[in-house]
Amino acid sequence: MENPQLATCRAYNDWRAGYCATVATIVGEDRPLYASDYAHFDCLCPESVKAVAERDDLSPTLQRKVLGANAARLFNLKL
Repeated sequence: MENPQLATCRAYNDWRAGYCATVATIVGEDRPLYASDYAHFDCLCPESVKAVAERDDLSPTLQRKVLGANAARLFNLKL
């Protein structure tokens, strides 16, 4: 049975942090989305997508989901 608290919660995660794979394990790989909020003093503009894509602790499947597949499914878009 799905946990209703996880189904409705929002968690904000810095993809540069070392706990990203753990967060995806807890909430499920189909939930995390990549987002950016340029421009502020600690943003990685224009390298923020690269920061996720080059992580070696995230599987290629999780990277694909985070960088677009999960959002496409959420908004009913075709990739």
